Amino acid sequence: MLYYDDMRYAIAYKYDWANRELLAETKIFSHPNTMKLTPDGRYLYVSCRGPNNPKGYIYPSEVNGVIQVIRTDTFEIIAQWEQGNQPTGLDISPDGKYLATTDFSSHRLNVYMITSIPGQQSGR
Repeated sequence: MLYYDDMRYAIAYKYDWANRELLAETKIFSHPNTMKLTPDGRYLYVSCRGPNNPKGYIYPSEVNGVIQVIRTDTFEIIAQWEQGNQPTGLDISPDGKYLATTDFSSHRLNVYMITSIPGQQSGR
């Protein structure tokens, strides 16, 4: 499976590479930048940096960005939170227990412990 996004149109895609077939797409927040699949393949985290500043993308955005979580089976957004100004970097630890993000304009590194996701079975 291949997951990718279109920054201009703010759409995330699920593509079956072996069969060359688009399986799903979903509208996401403005200017998606980085995507990361959880180690179990069940969730796709997306950092969306928000709209560009009218003066240019190198200036802080007038709207904070968000992190969104997509279930890979239904391809629906199941969680979202505001993340600061222009979140760009995103990674998940190999064990799936931690999420790290960076905010380009807020100059922050954020580390989260992943304890539960809406709709996730208990004990995971």
